[in-house]
Amino acid sequence: MKNIHNRSFNALSHYLSPLEVWALSFGCAVGWGAFVMPGTTFLPFAGPYGTAIGMILGAFIMLIIGINYHFLMNRYPDAGGTLTYSIRAFGFNHGLLSAWFLILVYIAIMWANATAIVLINTPANAFKFLMAISVCVPFLGRAAIGWIVDVNTIGALIAYAYTSAAACKIAKNDGHKPIVFTGIIGTVISAVFFFYFLIPNIWSAGNLSSESYLILIIWSIFGLAFFMFVFKHNEQIHFGKSITLWLTLLFMIFLFL
Repeated sequence: MKNIHNRSFNALSHYLSPLEVWALSFGCAVGWGAFVMPGTTFLPFAGPYGTAIGMILGAFIMLIIGINYHFLMNRYPDAGGTLTYSIRAFGFNHGLLSAWFLILVYIAIMWANATAIVLINTPANAFKFLMAISVCVPFLGRAAIGWIVDVNTIGALIAYAYTSAAACKIAKNDGHKPIVFTGIIGTVISAVFFFYFLIPNIWSAGNLSSESYLILIIWSIFGLAFFMFVFKHNEQIHFGKSITLWLTLLFMIFLFL
């Protein structure tokens, strides 16, 4: 583990002003879900007051997660995010596990944010790209949106749990007690919601669809196969020192079944 902490990752340089950082954060946070979910999910179940309370609690939880990310970003100003933090704190096995489900999140949400392609491409190419994606949507139906939300929820919770746990461990080594506290809180909250959504029939509003379980099962199987490939070709012996990844992927496969 000492070699991991001393390992040189890709350092980042500052080039955004505080206002630009705020604009980027605001643009990432306010998507189609911010306008759709309150009307389709929050209000029918909780009403106006329950929705307001829920959004306030959600903002507080994300503030805790954000504090953990902020600490780690200042502690390790490297490229990689959750992947880097997991490797620094727990080793390459955990780094691969966290990154594997983050990849699924990026794949699942990419089409929903495809309209942003006009910002980095010519309008003609962006139009063709959006048309190509839109052709597939009718074959999946409106239920596909629910699958995407489910997959993103599980993947994000895994990333939040790893980031918070990494912040807790590293802050403990540094003697930074406030971050140890926020790290514990973030890890516990992420774990609670992770099992809340995965274990069926706890509450009807929290059940995942059958298709979502199937997607997660397939992705976990692919992850197990990929890890076996990486482990077999691991010349620097970075992987295979912990059975956590093996057990976690197998656990998730059988849990989803």
